[in-house]
Amino acid sequence: MTCPRCGEENLEGIDRCSNCMEPLRDRDVPQPGAGLQRLIMEEPVGAISRSEPVVVAPHTTVAEAVRRMREGRSGCVFVVEDDLLIGVFTERDVLMKFAGTDKNLDESKVSDAMTRSPEKVEATISLRFALNKMSVGGFRHIPITDQGRLAGIVTAKDALKFIAREALYKGESQGTED
Repeated sequence: MTCPRCGEENLEGIDRCSNCMEPLRDRDVPQPGAGLQRLIMEEPVGAISRSEPVVVAPHTTVAEAVRRMREGRSGCVFVVEDDLLIGVFTERDVLMKFAGTDKNLDESKVSDAMTRSPEKVEATISLRFALNKMSVGGFRHIPITDQGRLAGIVTAKDALKFIAREALYKGESQGTED
């Protein structure tokens, strides 16, 4: 990394210039620019959430959870007990834990197949943070909570629609043509 003060070439990742001691620690941290980049880095996920979460109790059967996913056109259901989010059950769980087995979906409980204590974000967290969690964790849905209580959901689809809508709106308002 080149020091902006003295021009000295420094090793990547050092905190201060080896020549003039100029702080370099935050020079390579992405900062919000303008427009869409700023929105992704600063927009809270609570403002982006458009999907209504499908909720079930832990004693719900897997067959009922699947029915609710289909009715709600959702890839997952959130498992809530005493108003607190305790798990998530996804279509992938159905495929990996039940498809091709002799397990009865009408007898199996969603609590036995769900992912316990799923990753979640608070409504005030930025879209970039939520997208990063989703990317690192390899999931398409992330619950939004308020003090442990399910308050919403952000899906990859919600995020893409938001980005596309903002890009289109910003492009039209600035008079860009493609």
